[in-house]
Amino acid sequence: MRIASSEFADDPCSSVKRGTMVRAARALLSAVTRLLILADMADVMRLLAHLKIELKDPQCRDEMAAARGALKKNATMLYTASQAFLRHPDVAATRANRDYVFKQVQEAIGGISSAAQATSPTDEKHGHAGIGELAAALNEFDVSHSVSHSKYCT
Repeated sequence: MRIASSEFADDPCSSVKRGTMVRAARALLSAVTRLLILADMADVMRLLAHLKIELKDPQCRDEMAAARGALKKNATMLYTASQAFLRHPDVAATRANRDYVFKQVQEAIGGISSAAQATSPTDEKHGHAGIGELAAALNEFDVSHSVSHSKYCT
């Protein structure tokens, strides 16, 4: 990439040098994308290995497995969709496809995060994001107890 861009900078009117630089830039971006996907998959595998001991709830395990499967499926699709978008940035469908697959990857990672934190979408709707049901119930009890206790102590 450095050599191709240097040669293009020396002769910016050359379409051959421009094409060489563009191909080098695409190859670099493709390599970086593959590396980031690989790093994300390694992080997920490390997280799963760490949580394997702690994750006892069968529903959380199932959610984690489903999210992991979605992540594996969509990681390859994200790579392919990103390559198509890089080759055809002027086609709106390639951007929409890439954005859709990216959203699917984000949702899979969110599912892994929710399972790891023992939360579910119903917990988040009730304002208990990031903590389990038992902890939420204890927090509510503590709040109601401190409110009723303060009424009688003042």
